[in-house]
Amino acid sequence: MRRVLRFRAAEWWRTNLWLIPLLCSVLAAILERNMVRLDQSLQVPEALSFSEGSSLQLLAVGVGAMISLLGIVFAFFVLVLQAATGQLSPRILSIWYRDRPLKATLGIIAAALVYNFLLMTRQRAGFVPNLSILVGALLVVASIVAFLGFLQHVVRNLRPVAMADIITDKGLQAIQQQSRPWNDKAPVSTPITADDEVVRLPSQVVTYSGPGRVLGGLDTEGLVADARRADCILVLSVAVGDYVHPGTPLARVYGARASLSEKTLLRRLVLGRERQLKLDPLFSLRLLVDIAIRALSPSINDPTTAVEMLDRLGTLLHMAAHRHLGMGALRDENGHLRLLLLEPRWEDFVTLGVTEIRHYGQDAPQVTRRLHALLRDLEEEVPPERRPALEHELELLAGSANTGEDADLSREEDPQGFGPSRSPSVPPSLH
Repeated sequence: MRRVLRFRAAEWWRTNLWLIPLLCSVLAAILERNMVRLDQSLQVPEALSFSEGSSLQLLAVGVGAMISLLGIVFAFFVLVLQAATGQLSPRILSIWYRDRPLKATLGIIAAALVYNFLLMTRQRAGFVPNLSILVGALLVVASIVAFLGFLQHVVRNLRPVAMADIITDKGLQAIQQQSRPWNDKAPVSTPITADDEVVRLPSQVVTYSGPGRVLGGLDTEGLVADARRADCILVLSVAVGDYVHPGTPLARVYGARASLSEKTLLRRLVLGRERQLKLDPLFSLRLLVDIAIRALSPSINDPTTAVEMLDRLGTLLHMAAHRHLGMGALRDENGHLRLLLLEPRWEDFVTLGVTEIRHYGQDAPQVTRRLHALLRDLEEEVPPERRPALEHELELLAGSANTGEDADLSREEDPQGFGPSRSPSVPPSLH
């Protein structure tokens, strides 16, 4: 339960746009109050002094500039969301509203606005807070610098390849966290044996009664602990990434001494409005495939972007190829089977990463050539038992590729789609 609560708290922190600006505003108010007290006790050199009229005018300009800059940032961010939705995928938005530079920029601007506004209200005859005004001016300058940095950050990361790299990095983390290396001699679970047979035991079905949500992740250790306490085998009926609506069976309980309530089970599940990149290994592939097939749509017709997505999909598939996947049987410390999960297998990774791009890109030689190279490369590296899935995709690719005058060209392998020749040429003088 603690793991789920920690994740929910962290997710709440990451997805709130207003929290950091609010904290920065509070800190700015505290800073302004202390700076005024310092001004009252210090004598400022003449070179750093302001007249009453110029100080009030300077603060008013700072407040007005920060209000305008705050509006510009929000307007610019809305345009970024529209561009990301139209050119990449609507699901990319979950990355942008977690963006740290955006929150930092909003926080600095909000701090400058609050600080200068509060300082302006403290102006009175005979007292000019000179040091406080200088700090306010520095905050205004820092806000402008932060905005320019945010502008550069957005321009750099709005490119498809930049977003693809962010998605790939998060996908690699999810695969590493949810699986173990292929050469690990202590896999996450062991095969089910005849002693684990559960069909003869009485069962209880735990159904969901809350609002429709997506299963974003699981606390498997907590589920195993709950099953051990109830002396039962818990079989989950939903997989990470599934949409759960009211009445959906969440799990079946076999052989329990005491029933497991829906409330107990929900404490171990992460439910939300969307899938989670950190907890769902397949979601990163889904995003990359979405970008690729949108690039292959007739309205956009950008096969080069699809090839760039295949490069990143290859990175994820290479990682998954050398991990234990689909090991959905978990045991307690005594070796008793406690939990059966629906987990993605190697075939699921290959199907998701290749099938739709193969279908929509079958008339684009650049895409089919890159797919051939990707599948052949994986075929050479994966363990023998994982090659049939790749061979099946290669057969489908050969049958669906362009059958016109470019048929032979479409069936060649090329890591770049259309790149330099892979057969080295020998100068005549060396023959």
